[in-house]
Amino acid sequence: MRSALRIPLLASLLAAVLFAACSDDEGGGSASGSSTGSSGSGAAFKHLRDELGLRLEGKVDGCPILASTAPGAHKSGAYYLNFQDPAGPPAADPLMVDGHSWGKIGWEAYAADKGYGWSGPNIGNATIMLYQYIADAPVSELQRSVIYDDYGRTDTFDWDIENGKYVVTVSIGWYGKTYSKNRVVVEGQVLFDDVETNPTTPYQVASVTVDVTDGNVTLEAGQTDEYTMLNWMSIEPAP
Repeated sequence: MRSALRIPLLASLLAAVLFAACSDDEGGGSASGSSTGSSGSGAAFKHLRDELGLRLEGKVDGCPILASTAPGAHKSGAYYLNFQDPAGPPAADPLMVDGHSWGKIGWEAYAADKGYGWSGPNIGNATIMLYQYIADAPVSELQRSVIYDDYGRTDTFDWDIENGKYVVTVSIGWYGKTYSKNRVVVEGQVLFDDVETNPTTPYQVASVTVDVTDGNVTLEAGQTDEYTMLNWMSIEPAP
């Protein structure tokens, strides 16, 4: 779910352009599939943009197909994601914790063919989008790894997945340090709002049940000029 109105607006405009192009070429027929222009889906918007680019470059003939989900969308199921430097510790491959295999998710930009990734003002700038691993912290391996935006901005993570009801759990914190303004929003529902982690309570873990109707679970982390320290995230089908 995208909270900003600009995403559905741009998606609708792109859908209109594609429809018009299709109508001009083929005598007024409609584009096949779902335009998803009003859904607000970041995945749908990216697909529309890619379709338009291919058409303008002359690489696509005929009426474009507007997919309702991203090419890399994941099947309904349970997914366990450790936020860390993919090339750094923890180095175990696979990373097995509590009987689950955890994927290693860094600050990769969103890619529809992978079905996940980040968007934000500084994504791609390795001097701002940072990692840390607290090797001596007496906690779970998953909570030793931290990712954060050093400029303190809101960044958006999308995990493309089949529609359905899911329980999303997120861990935040940094062992031995204090951060008083952690903020995480999942599918428009506030999970952490100005939540403090400190040496007494270095980590916070919370869950929320969400209805995915737009083809992706969206997590928004951070707020202006404040730190949010992300450890891990799980997505599981709701019982």
